[in-house]
Amino acid sequence: MYIDALEPLEALVLALQAWSSSIVLERLLLAQSLQRNIVLINHTMSFTAHRVPTMSLRSRLSSTNNTLLGSPVVESSQHGPRCKPTAAKMVSATSFLRKPSLSIVQAKDNHKIERAILRSPGSDDLWYAETKIPLTEKQVNDPWLWDSPPRKYDMALLVPAFSEVSMTIAPPNDFSYIKRLDFLQHGLKLFSPPNWRNITLHEIEICEILRQYPHPNICQYRGVEVDSKGMVSGLVFDRYDMSLNEAQRQGHYIDTERCLRDIERAIKHFHALGLVHCDIKHDNIFVNLATQHFALGDFDAVHREGALLILKVGTLGWVPTYEDTDNLAEKGIDWYSFEMLKHWLKVRCNTPGGSRVPTNEILKQARRRVIEGVRSCSPESSRSGGSPMDTTP
Repeated sequence: MYIDALEPLEALVLALQAWSSSIVLERLLLAQSLQRNIVLINHTMSFTAHRVPTMSLRSRLSSTNNTLLGSPVVESSQHGPRCKPTAAKMVSATSFLRKPSLSIVQAKDNHKIERAILRSPGSDDLWYAETKIPLTEKQVNDPWLWDSPPRKYDMALLVPAFSEVSMTIAPPNDFSYIKRLDFLQHGLKLFSPPNWRNITLHEIEICEILRQYPHPNICQYRGVEVDSKGMVSGLVFDRYDMSLNEAQRQGHYIDTERCLRDIERAIKHFHALGLVHCDIKHDNIFVNLATQHFALGDFDAVHREGALLILKVGTLGWVPTYEDTDNLAEKGIDWYSFEMLKHWLKVRCNTPGGSRVPTNEILKQARRRVIEGVRSCSPESSRSGGSPMDTTP
């Protein structure tokens, strides 16, 4: 009786196992089917995403509406999916390909590189683009084909807002010189850190100190110029005829002794205020030709003595290397530059044929002489290899 009672139960168990196995098999087949569909969908999406940029650029509409064609429709063929453009407006994720129409408002040829500032119609936004010269026929009519296509300036990172607490508005004066940000000169540098807004704020801070403690051989700062949006558009200084470099290249008379005397006085005034100029060179010295009065200017690289050299530093060749300074603002930086200036003036102004000697060659010669002079004057420096920073008068 016991064995006979088990037979119906075993039959039931076997039936349940068979039913369960059929369900598992059915689910397995369903999963495999879904997997094949997913692979096909991924392949189709990948192919579509790969083809969209090429298709959309080719299928620009005429300039009447400046619209891109719609997203492609995928059709199947014996060779796999292929894209077919539609006439609908682009509303998918590919809408980022839509590019505004831009016109050039200012351009400059800079060492075989064409640089341009552009603007879109009906907008105050400014864009920048550059490319190698010569331009192709297509590039002439479409800046989006340039080597560095247009990118929009973020003005909040380039110019600071006016502050009544820390800034002085310059009085109107037609004879002042206004230092403004030269977008074309700096080119792509304006899109890399540090942002120019901080450099300008730093220079204004230094200028406000110099305004409180003026010196006749330091360019007189008058304040800032502010635009209609309350942004600082320029720094205002007294005007001079030209820079020392321009005066020499144009063949004007230069009293070299007076120039060195005036700049030495300017350096000592900076140092008395606890400041280091850090960028003394021929381009940052200005002159009134009639009076032979010289003044030191350009204060965006000025640092407090002992501070870490950040934001903007001096010009290579005119200032010592990082290894010489430990990347700190030391007075020796200015005196090193002063020695470079001495040698530059001697070669360019007081040596026959010196005006044809490149500045970088003059600076190399001057550095060698400075290092040799330091080594010969100090036995201790000679043993340690010498430092070109040891040039303080």
